[in-house]
Amino acid sequence: MNRRTALLACLVAATGLTGCNDTTTPQGIVGTAYNALKNDKVKTLKRALMGDALARYGNTAGMVDLQRRFAGRELRAGETALVAVEKDGRGWDKSRSYAVDVMSRAAGRTDDEFARETRADVYCSVRFERRHDRDFPHDFPGHYHPGRPGGWYPLTADVSVRNENPNPRWYDEYTRCWIRSLD
Repeated sequence: MNRRTALLACLVAATGLTGCNDTTTPQGIVGTAYNALKNDKVKTLKRALMGDALARYGNTAGMVDLQRRFAGRELRAGETALVAVEKDGRGWDKSRSYAVDVMSRAAGRTDDEFARETRADVYCSVRFERRHDRDFPHDFPGHYHPGRPGGWYPLTADVSVRNENPNPRWYDEYTRCWIRSLD
């Protein structure tokens, strides 16, 4: 999933927790968990949780507890704040932690405003994969040479330089999020 698609999913999730299972954004994973609760899908809920939340709510009894807690409530993702970022050796994000306010109002009451119900602690792992399209054929600087297969050759013969600090525009970012806890 590229950034444009992730942004679109984020906007849809921010306007309401409806739709399919989205594990790529903090708001999306909260929406996925909410949809699992509404539809009695323990396996889907379990895939949306980790850590304390998984231990507490990752079984049928835990799901029933959450269903009782949010019974008769309509939920929506509220403010999402980036809490922490872990970087790898290249300086690129390895993981991110977010605090997502879960807003609620009485189901069917369109005249009521949403109020903060709880806060979800969301953990997202981040990985980058090299693009394999014609616009970005290599992950190292080079010169274009039309007679060479692939058209590119490196500036240096030292292969170790290739992956030292690759250009991020040649990579796509992929995230996978889980809910760690609910307060």
